[in-house]
Amino acid sequence: MEKEWVYQPQPDPAKTAALAKAINVNTHLAALLVQRGIETFEQAKNFFNPLTSHLHDPMQMRHMDLAVQRLAAALQAQEPIMLYGDYDVDGTTAVALMHYGLRQLYALQHKATSNQAPPEVALPEVAPPKVAPPEPPLHYYVPNRLTEGYGLSAQGVQHAHEQRCQLLITLDCGINAVSTIEQARQLGIDTIVVDHHLPGPEMPPALAILDPNQPGCHYPCKHLSGCGVAFKLLYALYQHLGHDPRQLHEHLDLLAISIGADIVPVTGENRILAFHGLQALAHTQKPGLVALKAVAGLSGMLDMEQVVFGLAPRINAVGRLAHARQVVQWLLSQDAQEAQALAAQMDRLNQERRALDAQTTAEALQMVPQEPTHHSTVLFKEEWSKGVVGIVASRCIEQHYRPTIILAGNDAQTATGSARSIEGLDIHQAIKACQPLLQKFGGHAHAAGLTLNKNLINTFKAQFDQQVATMLKGRRPLPQLTVHATVQASKLGPRFMGILERMGPFGPGHEAPVLALESPRLVPGSLRLLKEKHLRFAIAPTAGSQITAIGFGLGHYYGFLQQHAPKRMAFTLQWNVYQGNKTLQLNLKDIRFD
Repeated sequence: MEKEWVYQPQPDPAKTAALAKAINVNTHLAALLVQRGIETFEQAKNFFNPLTSHLHDPMQMRHMDLAVQRLAAALQAQEPIMLYGDYDVDGTTAVALMHYGLRQLYALQHKATSNQAPPEVALPEVAPPKVAPPEPPLHYYVPNRLTEGYGLSAQGVQHAHEQRCQLLITLDCGINAVSTIEQARQLGIDTIVVDHHLPGPEMPPALAILDPNQPGCHYPCKHLSGCGVAFKLLYALYQHLGHDPRQLHEHLDLLAISIGADIVPVTGENRILAFHGLQALAHTQKPGLVALKAVAGLSGMLDMEQVVFGLAPRINAVGRLAHARQVVQWLLSQDAQEAQALAAQMDRLNQERRALDAQTTAEALQMVPQEPTHHSTVLFKEEWSKGVVGIVASRCIEQHYRPTIILAGNDAQTATGSARSIEGLDIHQAIKACQPLLQKFGGHAHAAGLTLNKNLINTFKAQFDQQVATMLKGRRPLPQLTVHATVQASKLGPRFMGILERMGPFGPGHEAPVLALESPRLVPGSLRLLKEKHLRFAIAPTAGSQITAIGFGLGHYYGFLQQHAPKRMAFTLQWNVYQGNKTLQLNLKDIRFD
């Protein structure tokens, strides 16, 4: 698919030169930093070494005081607490994070009680008995994606009631669960909503709602993951009870995975959390994460790309094809053998998911040309699995750059689906405009979910397409490739790459710099076509040196490159490690010819 190259404006040369001198880097690297608002030595120091002390005060979040007081009272009274999480990576990591944090808090509280001064009269010949920390009365529940669907389910509320829980904490869901939270209230259960999704027109009747996107919340970071909001709750709770919240930092490994998997912006507070979370992940002692990294073939310091494409799909596969409760069991496991067995099962399920994804995508792509709409794609097939519709929507956008909704049969009357958007279109708003046709919906600007009556699918298609056309103002956008700078090939080397690495972690809002080369020289005889769809060749930045370039999915340029020299290439720079050898490599994004 043709891409529109969008060159980022180049910063003021004087600012670039001043920063290059202050931090001793070349002007290409300094320009990339100034583009991102880093203009002074102090700003560069904070950027390259983000500190957790710069995290926002969690008490700035609306209702945080209410949530902390209620949760602290529940801990003091040892009330049974139900942790209810969504079935995706963000929801399951949020449940595990809360479970670890609250268990640790129980142990700290017990230790504080045990360390109190002994009575004045004691029997020195009798050793005091060793008392194990009390097991916290924590329960967790994750809904079945296929039978219960997204959000707080009636079954989950009933389960909390059966476990005699008087406090229910929803994690990565709940902001739109008006009826089920009312059901919980009538059963005598208080609910704390911990969510980050956009609220609907009616707020749920919860005791406290923690969601930076709710009306009246002035928390500075609006893009926390659901697991991120859970972390802020634990942080505030530890402070409230007089414990050092830095003890929670060992669990930032879970938060880093949620940030990558949920594709939230890696800027501001999220970048600080991701930076320290990836370090925690590199040194994690959690048997589940150790085992998962092993089956994914990952070790050492990971980047966000490895989290997104190596870890997250395996975790998500469980909720798509089995029951995501197993994910929480695996994340909480302290048994290495059990963790390894569950990680191997995740890997098998991910292989099954990939096969199902490929089959469903092929069927969906065959249906796209038959659709009468021109600005969006809405496809429905009764037999499709609800577990892969979101992935298939993304695959369709790769081939046909239009906002896409993939629907599957839910029951005899309803269809459930996932929506994915293109750059610059808020798909949540587009779906919201069709709300009278829907039974429920929710999500973000880039991704959403919805349920509707099957008889209304055609009406919805037409109305949704009209809304998308209105929002796009008749434009037919192309996928955009942002190019941050044009560089000289001779400048590319290990030191250049070392500074780029330190600019991470990268993600939405803080993407890895895409660089461009003008008139690159290909090394004669190096051009290869791999598996009929990928390119590989080498360029010669200077006489006697060469750098390998790999272009995944760019095999259609093979014939052009055999006959014509490229005018320019866009790429990201990365390390390639093969058989212990570490070499620089260009990851091609696109090629332009005269």
